[in-house]
Amino acid sequence: MNIEMKYLATLFALTVLFSCDSKDPEGFRVEGQLTGADSGWVYLKKLDLKNNETIVVDSTQISRETFTFEGPLNAPYMHTLQYGKERLPVFLHRGTLKIDGEVGSFAEASRLGGKEDSLFKYMGIDAIFAQGTGLQIVSDHPDNAFAAFTAFYYFQIYTPEMKTIDSLMEEFSPEVKASEYYTALEGLTEELRNVQLGLPAPAFKLPTFEFEGDSLGVEDFQGQFLLIDFWASWCGPCRAQNPLWVEQYKNTEVLNVEFLGVSLDTDAATWAKGIESDGLTWPQVSDLLGWKCPVAKTYGIHAIPQNILVDPDGIIVAKDILPEELGNTIGAHSKVAQ
Repeated sequence: MNIEMKYLATLFALTVLFSCDSKDPEGFRVEGQLTGADSGWVYLKKLDLKNNETIVVDSTQISRETFTFEGPLNAPYMHTLQYGKERLPVFLHRGTLKIDGEVGSFAEASRLGGKEDSLFKYMGIDAIFAQGTGLQIVSDHPDNAFAAFTAFYYFQIYTPEMKTIDSLMEEFSPEVKASEYYTALEGLTEELRNVQLGLPAPAFKLPTFEFEGDSLGVEDFQGQFLLIDFWASWCGPCRAQNPLWVEQYKNTEVLNVEFLGVSLDTDAATWAKGIESDGLTWPQVSDLLGWKCPVAKTYGIHAIPQNILVDPDGIIVAKDILPEELGNTIGAHSKVAQ
């Protein structure tokens, strides 16, 4: 799947940095210089891996163009510093991270800190999600929590073979295995293990959009191919891709395929508006639980859009295909050539 279709697409500068001594070895400390900021607040945020929601960890008021954060930290973790609309992603660690930036270019601020943030800034976000490169980061840096972070998101997009995932997981150091990213990665790995190519698609039932009180699931479409499309009305990349799927849906009878939209919306009205606005005429289901949807967890879905192609026998045969790949993919997996 194209990287532009994923939510973490942000550009970072590439600079190699070196570690400095910690004032608090049991926690973190951020010492920031923000030239041009005489007042205002800086917010420290992070993404909760359990519910995919952003959490405000702390906030501090700028004084004489400087700001400071400090607190406990069990293991390195990706955070974001925000001043107004400007954001600076940093990989916090136990110790001191020094930041020197200017208003208007906060995202390009220089940073001097530990090995995790140094590696993160050196590699850049594009490398993390580049096919092959992200896997190389995981393989080359088993002593870095940054590698577990990379694996957690990379595996969601490309889903390597389980033997590759298991081998990489074994190589992580004890320190990395104590991180939240490794714990999340373990959970993701078990989810992915159940939806590998060649396995039966897990059964589910979700309420339908069209008929109140009715429900649909993968077992309702046996005898034909089924494209399970995970999306949401609030997902920009999903909405951008929908017109392409609408075009492909015209060929469903010829290809012996049906679509099933599984929405991660939380509001029925916005879900309905998205369906109507995009002209989605195929069956739609949702429990309106957003990222807490059990079906998303069962299928290892932590980023959207994503899709699963199931054959007439209920077997998973492809993942994350592009709209223009639908016909050829179905043809390659059909018992009778199309």
